[in-house]
Amino acid sequence: MKLLLIFALCVVGTFAAEGPIYEFPEWWEGRDIKQSEYIQSKVRGGRIIGGQEATPNQFPYQAGLRLSFATTQNIGTCGGSLVSTTRVISAAHCVDVVTQAEVVLGGHFINNRDEPAQVRVIVPRSGLVWHESYNPNNLNNDVAILMFPSPVTLTPQIQPIALPDGADLQNDFAGELATGSGWGRFGSANVISEFLRYVQLNVITNAACRIRFPGIIVDSTICTSGDGIVGACNGDSGGPLTVQRNGESMLIGVASFVSGLGCESGWPTGWARVTSFVPWFRARM
Repeated sequence: MKLLLIFALCVVGTFAAEGPIYEFPEWWEGRDIKQSEYIQSKVRGGRIIGGQEATPNQFPYQAGLRLSFATTQNIGTCGGSLVSTTRVISAAHCVDVVTQAEVVLGGHFINNRDEPAQVRVIVPRSGLVWHESYNPNNLNNDVAILMFPSPVTLTPQIQPIALPDGADLQNDFAGELATGSGWGRFGSANVISEFLRYVQLNVITNAACRIRFPGIIVDSTICTSGDGIVGACNGDSGGPLTVQRNGESMLIGVASFVSGLGCESGWPTGWARVTSFVPWFRARM
């Protein structure tokens, strides 16, 4: 039988004020995912594969998450999307075991607290809400909302992204060109990127994605092709997959998993399908 692996996409490292963030593999030891024969979920350093550096504040909805834990001094890293002055959408597997999250908004160099446009918000455990049907065994319903204690001030560098509505609520987006972004590991070393990166991705059908991930893909999953060695990777968890509507970005996916064969395997990237969760999000906004 074929060994099937998927990796959740966040990364845990030791954060310094400046310099690289190294992966902290011990966090996910003992948290293996089992589905079908065997699915292993580990947090590892990753990167936006096949992408390029964004221009500063090219994606004003992009959030970075610095995640704290009760059992270690190390800090986890995920992405997210600002959807209102008090809410960020991310992945459930980013926040389900953390004690608090520091949300970075308006940033390009995620480690540089002195960026003029950058704002940081501390969200306590009580403000971290993940889907009640989130299943860590197969990463279904892998969505969460971070609730700010008070509203942030919107600026040209800090702006919410739209959620799907109208006809797009029934759209599977297959065949559309989408954009993924995040601060994943850059290059082959175990460090995340200091600056925000992005990549253009083709949305594929769930039927095509199931060929690679049998037993994992459900209606609330959306996949992008890995052809050309492109995609999200570990460290980009919770980050946005977007399409353009009338010149504006719209959120259609939340970065969730990749193949355990590696981010450069050419396999699809799995995202939580935002249209499946719009009622859940809106009930908490």
